[in-house]
Amino acid sequence: MLSPLHLAPLYAFGLPRVRTAQGWVVGSRAADGVERFAGIPFAEQPVGKLRFARASLSEVPFPGGVHDGRLPGPPCIQNPAGPIRAPGSEEPPQSEACLHLTLWRPAASQEPAAPLPVMVYSFGGGLCGGSANVVSLNASRLVVRQQVIVVSVSYRLGALGFCPLPDFPGGGSGGMNGIYDIIVALRWLKANVAAFGGDPGNVMLFGQSSGSYAICTLCVAPAAAGLFSKVALQSGPCLGGPPGRGWGPVTSVSPSAIAREVMAQLNVTSGIEGLRAVRDATRIQWPSRYMEDLDVAPYFSAYFPDDAVVRSPPADLWAAGAIHPRAMLAGGTSKDGTAAFYGTAPTLGNIAPDPVCSPGEGGRLRERAPRLLTPSATPGAGAARRCGLRDGAQRRVGRRGAGSTRPLPALALWRLGAGGLRPGGCRRVRALPAD
Repeated sequence: MLSPLHLAPLYAFGLPRVRTAQGWVVGSRAADGVERFAGIPFAEQPVGKLRFARASLSEVPFPGGVHDGRLPGPPCIQNPAGPIRAPGSEEPPQSEACLHLTLWRPAASQEPAAPLPVMVYSFGGGLCGGSANVVSLNASRLVVRQQVIVVSVSYRLGALGFCPLPDFPGGGSGGMNGIYDIIVALRWLKANVAAFGGDPGNVMLFGQSSGSYAICTLCVAPAAAGLFSKVALQSGPCLGGPPGRGWGPVTSVSPSAIAREVMAQLNVTSGIEGLRAVRDATRIQWPSRYMEDLDVAPYFSAYFPDDAVVRSPPADLWAAGAIHPRAMLAGGTSKDGTAAFYGTAPTLGNIAPDPVCSPGEGGRLRERAPRLLTPSATPGAGAARRCGLRDGAQRRVGRRGAGSTRPLPALALWRLGAGGLRPGGCRRVRALPAD
């Protein structure tokens, strides 16, 4: 952190700075003119007595009234412990004190005529690994081309972020603490993004893989209502899969059983207080079989029901149309989960496909999918026409929907009516033209 004494030279160097509710944030400027403000703490850090606590908005002034935003904050502890799978991180060592965000914006000298749209990124990694600041997540090009503000948010991972504890204080289980971290980041942005030139009323969430299905939960979480209006879901389904093996807080292990296993491997018998007393936080991990056993790992959801975040199963709320966003972009991400994406080869390539997604089982899949893709009928050109999709989108949906069970690789933009997505009918649905 910077003191006021050190702030004056930074001003002299022409570094960008913004005044927030907690004090000044000093950033850096790239060659393309994009300004970056990194490592901004948006919540009270979950250390000591706050380990496993639900995040709360940080209102503590920056030490000396200034935050040095030239370098990112530390990434959250990975589960399993070890280096971040995605290569190219510029961050300091992993830490529990990891609830930070990084913001990119066009150079302030460009003076936009109106507040800029805000895009908030939720990274993937199975809710067990990943980082908000790997080199591949540099948002400069997106900022320059689209004239938007981009924010990347860090959230707790693995057992430290999602372990459901029977003695969790204040209601709920703690099984979605990491997702609630993102809610607190959105609240910080609601209060402060205008100072950076952003529009707090025009916020879009976008994420990949587990970052995407975290957004699926945020779309139906009451505490997230009003904090964003658009979403883009990249390779992160909001429902689907065989019973107990789908995406969402469903898994073959019960919340109480996983909590007992986490505590047992640390010889902890006193619940949350015992876990808080563990000196080395990197030892607080999911049991290895949930990470390595090929019969278990692919279907371990890594998060658990938490009434403080959402009281009903997220998939049920989606099916009922009880979602917040007015617009949605959904599609697949090339090479997600492969060595080409992560730099190392995960085990999922050795897993046979689920029966619901096997060749010849398209009918069973379409029974599950149409309420989200084409609410009134089986996906296909006819359903696309009934939902008012443009000709290019009709061809795309027909080509992928007639006999294929693969996720749509193209993106489809959905504009939902004021009442949300309702089963059994289309509501002002449109799509982007085919590429």
